[in-house]
Amino acid sequence: MRLYLMRHGEAVPPGPRVQDEDRPLTPEGRRRVRELARAWSRRDDPIPEVWVVSPLVRAVQTCEICLAEMGPDTPVEISRRLLPTGRVSFLLDLIEERGEGAVALVGHQPLLGGLGVFLLGWPSVPAELEPGAVLALDMERPGEGTLVWHAIPARDDRGPLFLEPPSPR
Repeated sequence: MRLYLMRHGEAVPPGPRVQDEDRPLTPEGRRRVRELARAWSRRDDPIPEVWVVSPLVRAVQTCEICLAEMGPDTPVEISRRLLPTGRVSFLLDLIEERGEGAVALVGHQPLLGGLGVFLLGWPSVPAELEPGAVLALDMERPGEGTLVWHAIPARDDRGPLFLEPPSPR
């Protein structure tokens, strides 16, 4: 199974007029997610067969941008299991329910980072999974993942970075 863990793009900060669940992506956040999704769609990687997304506005907007670049007919499921207060164990169940294929989860920190740490057996995830970043994992068996790449959204004109771990010798 190929599993993509995507943190939502940069969102407007919470404030007295914007509740946390209603925070939209900033224009810069939208641009960075679009560039990353476009570059991701050009890679020789399995395209997600389903997107499972947090119901919060910023995660839904992130998914919509990715779908526009990767294929708008891909099924999307909104899941409260991906709320920021969710539990890694809930996501493990969700992953197990999916079985084989390619699945993208779009959600929040610290939940996605915690899931990545658990699946990889690492003490922390790369760059703390910044807004708009993606971890691509291959799951040999439930609960045992291998990092394929880590995508970081563009910070400048060079575009997004796709970082791959060194090949074993």
